[in-house]
Amino acid sequence: MEDIGLYNDLRDASGSMSAAQRRIDNVEGLLGSLKRFAERGKGRDGLAEYLRHLSLETDREKTDDNADKVVLTTLHGAKGLEFPVCFMIGLEEELLPHIRTLQPQVTDVLDADHATDISEERRLCYVGITRAQRKLYLTRACTRVARGREVPRTPSRFLLEIPDELLEVRDLGQEAREKVPAAEVKNFFASFSVDD
Repeated sequence: MEDIGLYNDLRDASGSMSAAQRRIDNVEGLLGSLKRFAERGKGRDGLAEYLRHLSLETDREKTDDNADKVVLTTLHGAKGLEFPVCFMIGLEEELLPHIRTLQPQVTDVLDADHATDISEERRLCYVGITRAQRKLYLTRACTRVARGREVPRTPSRFLLEIPDELLEVRDLGQEAREKVPAAEVKNFFASFSVDD
């Protein structure tokens, strides 16, 4: 790490010493994990298995493409992929678009030109929306708990850009408050079926 000056580069590229330390801790955590792996002495085949584990890839994901499964991915990771049913969660201001775009002063990245590019966030939202082949669920929270207290959330501006005729809006919190019968809740979750 010293030969390539990685730690100095991480410090220089970070907006604060705490941000730099988080990045350094991540590198040291990875190195420690690799050291523990090496001590187990599993060789080259073991290394491939270990790297698959790190990337959250399992043998089943690789070999059984037709199996029923849930794929969790980021918007960046979803580029080029399609799924019968997609859920995009967290369509709220400060999540999508991300707070780093809305308030560049809170970012630990010193790229002011890129930090405030709302159009890049819009493109990411578009990527997520266009991954769905048959059904798309867009979700958001009305409130979240932060530091032990409930904080109201603002819907993502990108939700407002979708034509009303393409949306079916459901307030599950309100429905729960109205004491929706368990059978109706069960039917709602059954409606997530791919066969529609």
